[in-house]
Amino acid sequence: MNTLVTTRLLGAAGLASLMVSGCGLVGDEVEQHAAVIDGTCLDCHNPIEQAGNLNLESIDFDAVAANAETWEMVIAKLRAGLMPPPDGPGLQREVRTELVAFLENEIDRNAVPHLPAPGLHRLNRAEYSNAIRDLRALNIDATSFLPADDSSFGFDNMAGTLTTSPALMEAYLSAAGRIARLAIGTETAPTLAVFDVPHDTSQNTHIEGLPFGTRGGMLIEHEFPADGEYVFTVKGMTGYFTRVLGNVSGEQLEVTIDGARVYLYDWDSEIGNTEGNGGRTPPIHIEAGFHTVGVTFIATSDLPDTGLNTSFVRTMNSPGAISGYTFYPHVGQVFIEGPFNGRPAASTQSREKVFECYPASSAMEPECARRIAATLVANAFRRPATDADVDAMMNIFVSGREQAKR
Repeated sequence: MNTLVTTRLLGAAGLASLMVSGCGLVGDEVEQHAAVIDGTCLDCHNPIEQAGNLNLESIDFDAVAANAETWEMVIAKLRAGLMPPPDGPGLQREVRTELVAFLENEIDRNAVPHLPAPGLHRLNRAEYSNAIRDLRALNIDATSFLPADDSSFGFDNMAGTLTTSPALMEAYLSAAGRIARLAIGTETAPTLAVFDVPHDTSQNTHIEGLPFGTRGGMLIEHEFPADGEYVFTVKGMTGYFTRVLGNVSGEQLEVTIDGARVYLYDWDSEIGNTEGNGGRTPPIHIEAGFHTVGVTFIATSDLPDTGLNTSFVRTMNSPGAISGYTFYPHVGQVFIEGPFNGRPAASTQSREKVFECYPASSAMEPECARRIAATLVANAFRRPATDADVDAMMNIFVSGREQAKR
């Protein structure tokens, strides 16, 4: 029997007591709130009158969630104090609050989660760099692979601005190919990487991350694509039409790889007299992978500046030829060229991240490839890989394997 109909049998006295005092009826909570609906709403919202085109008597009060849309409308009217109307039966505030809470809890408790798939939303450059770092243990500069991101209200991670286009998809695909080859260590053709020192920072003191007992310069984090020989070119900060700035002589500049010195410049003879062309190191053998490169001056004196005037803190305002000032030479640019006589990488952080196994024979290649593909998919999607995911990856593997045999 419908609960609303059942509550009519509770008696007018009991209902009146509930309406006036708000103390509640003895019995089930559902029947108590059904009695409130029966005494305040059914006079107008019944099968005959159907005020507002609403018939509450036909709705099963035992299953509130089944008619959530209708009860949401009732909740809105009750919260706003629009129902019952002023000339209708009175309703105590406590009773109204309890009824609304009951209806809301019933709807929420039985609601089916609605999790629509997100729209097409690409990664911005910062997110892309982080994803490559997590998946490949590879530190990249996304600005060298992808165009600049649009921004909205000052943010470049807003979904509304991270749209896609055919040209942008081509850029991402091209970047993926280049980064994959870099991660595997098969890029043996020489390349040139250029690093500029910010002109608005001082190099008069120690730079964090560089060895103690050094001054100025810069710290570079660089992914060397393959085993081979690399050449470094260091240029001084220039002014007055490529004149190397700084009037302190006798400076020495060291180049370090992961904190170990690989070359020591005599600044005056190798860089300071080159009119901005810089000095080149001999070829230096470096293993593929991520390394930190330090280019910094040897701190030969801890004495304070003895100039008549205090030097500018901001380097860009220090031309190095003002009477009464003492200016130290500063590094302006660093070029890394290579690899020369390059060989594919044998062991790097990225290869260890990707290659979980190495097949002992060609017959074992498919099994090893599936294992690698499953791990890559799981890390990329942040969930266990399904057979369909791995099969899609294996189709690419088989296609590439066939091309390699031709």
